[in-house]
Amino acid sequence: RILSKMAEIALLQQIIARLSAIEAKISINSGDSNENTTNSEVSLPASIVAYDAYCSTFLNPFIDACTALGGDANSVGKVIKEAWGSLRDFLLMAANCKEPSDQKLLQPFLAPISDKMKEAKNLIQRNEWEKHTKTCSEGIGCLNWVLVKPAPRDFIESFVGGSDYWSNGIRKEFRLTSPQQMAFCDGFKTLLLELMAYVKSHHTTGVAWNSTKKGLEVGQYNPADIAAAAPTPVAAGTAGTAVGTSKPAASSIPQ
Repeated sequence: RILSKMAEIALLQQIIARLSAIEAKISINSGDSNENTTNSEVSLPASIVAYDAYCSTFLNPFIDACTALGGDANSVGKVIKEAWGSLRDFLLMAANCKEPSDQKLLQPFLAPISDKMKEAKNLIQRNEWEKHTKTCSEGIGCLNWVLVKPAPRDFIESFVGGSDYWSNGIRKEFRLTSPQQMAFCDGFKTLLLELMAYVKSHHTTGVAWNSTKKGLEVGQYNPADIAAAAPTPVAAGTAGTAVGTSKPAASSIPQ
């Protein structure tokens, strides 16, 4: 039943992504006919529309659970939200660029993700929130899937067990007494499992780069060019700086 439920959710994500992409095109095409037709190029790629749907459905409820608990759970929740925002920055860049032969060019986009991993680890203390921070610290490493070929989904899965080890301790302590604690545990595990489903659908053998003629060189990428197509920004990842520019990458996770 669980697998069937996950399959249904994955299908729903794909449907939402397709409908959103169609809506974006209709909105753009219905504008002033005198506008430059290149405006259609700023519509969000389907993989990003699907990522935003994934975050709305699974990231935001987890953040709500962290906020409800307060303390270090709230702190680590903020780190997770920012990390997933930085992942969006990276994927948006990849959707608009050709894969570079020099991986050093990716560092400005990878660094914010790495920084959030370190920040999550630094939150760990021997206190009442230790299991919560370790749950997230163990799981956040899955975001390195952007460097993995040819099986990024399996790479993400390898982090579920380590995260579960600590969240199961929370479940054991609060199963019968605190729905909020259970929401934290279930929410983070679902976030990882659904990331696996998203990656399987849109980045099956590795990050999907733009191999078309419209694909930019990473050094030419300017996030401001696609900012008009982004959802209303909220506090997300510390955006990486676009290579060859001084402008930060736009980061947004839809509410």
